[in-house]
Amino acid sequence: MRLGKAGWRTGLRQLAVRATRLGLLAAWIAGLSVAGAKEAIGGAQGDWSALASLIRSKIAAQLPDSEKVAVEVIRVTGSLPGQLDQASIQVRVIGWLRPGLANSFELSGVGPGGKWMATVVARVQVASTVLVAARDLSPGQLLGAEDVALEERDLAGLLGEPLTRPEEAVGKRVRGSVRSGKVLTKAMLAEPQAVRRGEVVRLVASVGGVQVETQGRTLQSGAVGEEILVRNVRSGKTVKGVVVSADEVWVRAQ
Repeated sequence: MRLGKAGWRTGLRQLAVRATRLGLLAAWIAGLSVAGAKEAIGGAQGDWSALASLIRSKIAAQLPDSEKVAVEVIRVTGSLPGQLDQASIQVRVIGWLRPGLANSFELSGVGPGGKWMATVVARVQVASTVLVAARDLSPGQLLGAEDVALEERDLAGLLGEPLTRPEEAVGKRVRGSVRSGKVLTKAMLAEPQAVRRGEVVRLVASVGGVQVETQGRTLQSGAVGEEILVRNVRSGKTVKGVVVSADEVWVRAQ
């Protein structure tokens, strides 16, 4: 059924009434009135810098010293004491911390008037000194000290665990293309290849407690600890083995 303009206006008015009723009900359940919430928001305006400082200190205490936290308070509902004693106030993030986005925090404590609780919505920025690509990097490239640099970056929206020290990257190989300036994460790098496809290696297996060795030709490249395919030169059989060193592959007992 299609609605005319009058029908749309009526529908919108009904939605507005329902939303208002739901808002009043939610405020009542939380022990707040709409007027009380507005009063708390207005009254807390002067204290928002203290709130931001409080939340920032609580978050920073859980992060490495290298990470810097900035907090911008957006909205406050509930009752706040006249003085914020950081040591006695409990701060709990509702859900999980999402850098760069609005987060909700529950603050609670005991003041002269008894127990109090407030909800603070704040935007949190977390910055840290991390490792970035100093130039464009190609797949399979082995990284040297000149290929990486340390820079302070906002961690909002960053996927993966960022690297924070050059030694975590130097000597590793790049899995895929990386543009200059991109933050390097653990998932982007791999150990250097110890063996390459087509090389002859020692194939070692333990059978009945007896170690057996023969020659094999690698069918894949691989780093130490990776499993690759190797063809037994003597039997022609293809087996899977784990790279142990640049010239040795261990075969699991069949």
